[in-house]
Amino acid sequence: MISGLRILALEIRAGQFAFVYLERASKLIDCGVRRCRAEPKRGASTAADAMARAFDRCQPTLVIIRRSEENAISAAARREARARSVPVRSVSWAAVRKFFRAQGCRNKQARATVIAEWYPELQRKLPAERKVQHGEPYHMLIFDAAAAAVAYFASR
Repeated sequence: MISGLRILALEIRAGQFAFVYLERASKLIDCGVRRCRAEPKRGASTAADAMARAFDRCQPTLVIIRRSEENAISAAARREARARSVPVRSVSWAAVRKFFRAQGCRNKQARATVIAEWYPELQRKLPAERKVQHGEPYHMLIFDAAAAAVAYFASR
């Protein structure tokens, strides 16, 4: 791996994104979930502002985004990366699933558990197994961002 490689992996959903900041794909530095709006509204962060803060904090040399529908947040991420001359790579959800199936993971919970083993700093964010009637846990987005980064580097 390249010395000094700083990776910002993003999982983008409607109204929010999760980020995982890694050094050399092996060391987790920071992670989190940010809510933001496409349009400015009093007291709420816009997608462009939130993404600029994430880039300022991480100073990435590579951005990895899981391929999804284009929205205001993904557009803001790509604009911010282009403005800073940071390459953006995308990984498909199919590639993520394929990699983790080879690791014996059949669902998101299993993927999250394996990722927490590889990055022990994420153990405290590992959600309990969800019940059928419950929605996806808030922190699962962090594991989706980490899964995209891991699958991207496994395919290289």
